[in-house]
Amino acid sequence: MKNYYEILGISKEATAEEIKKTYRKLSLQYHPDKNPQGEKKFKEITEAYTILGDEEKRRDYDTRGHGFSSFEEMFNESGPNPFDMFGDLFGQRRQTRQKRGTDIRITLTITLKECYEGPSKEVSFNRTVTDNQPCPQCKGVGVIQRMASNGMFKQVVNTHCNACRGNGFLDGGKFKNERIKFEIPKGIEDGQQMKMRGKGNGVWGGIDGDLVINLKIIPDPNFERRGAALIYQTSTGIIDLMLGHEIMIPHFDGPLKVQIPTLTDFKKPLKLKEKGFLDEKGFKGDLYVYLTPTLPVDLTSGEKDLLTQLKKEPNFL
Repeated sequence: MKNYYEILGISKEATAEEIKKTYRKLSLQYHPDKNPQGEKKFKEITEAYTILGDEEKRRDYDTRGHGFSSFEEMFNESGPNPFDMFGDLFGQRRQTRQKRGTDIRITLTITLKECYEGPSKEVSFNRTVTDNQPCPQCKGVGVIQRMASNGMFKQVVNTHCNACRGNGFLDGGKFKNERIKFEIPKGIEDGQQMKMRGKGNGVWGGIDGDLVINLKIIPDPNFERRGAALIYQTSTGIIDLMLGHEIMIPHFDGPLKVQIPTLTDFKKPLKLKEKGFLDEKGFKGDLYVYLTPTLPVDLTSGEKDLLTQLKKEPNFL
């Protein structure tokens, strides 16, 4: 049976502060990074401090000697983690990263018109809240520590706490239904995400995760989007392309009259300025109208005569 008081070189009447101070001093002296020959001694003083540095374990040790059957057993009990002090020993305090709840991810489907207009939306979802008790098995940590052996070496391994599903709440926590209203930014791209800070799942002793909304834009039957540009394609008769005429476009802002000029080159789109989407800099893109000429499926004898006569004109030679 090991005498932890002798290992640390202190008396049985030593105070908690004296034990901690002694451990700090010895750890600095025998830490493997400082003293490659001191690894065995370092493990001994670490084991000793893990017992004597915890009031309950120390009382149990004083009552029945070495109160634990193995080094693994002492790590299964709650108590101070001697490794938390290493940062202080070498002049830098180790920063403990604050626990954070998991994010909630949902997909919201919107139309291309809604993407253009930037409407208000509302989503409903369930999330774990922080208004209940910590898990008694992991004490709200969300993980269970155990010792793993690797040959002659042993290390502490964190495993997921099944009792609380890793969130630190009693029985895994309670769910709360929430409804959130928000604005869809005009011109948002397909696949872009919107993040609501602190609206995700809670975690015991930490901060709530986020709500992440993934935007899915469904195709529009009339329009196509290319960056900030809005694309509209329509068919028109070849005579209308030559003579010019007016067409009506079912634009998102309302019906839009567009005049097709005389002798329009259908290979080049018509451009209507600032009738497209907002870009990332706040400027509006343009609407491009692509015209596809159509030919009649049949000709009457009278139409053939007219076309034959038209061929004789100077501009149709």
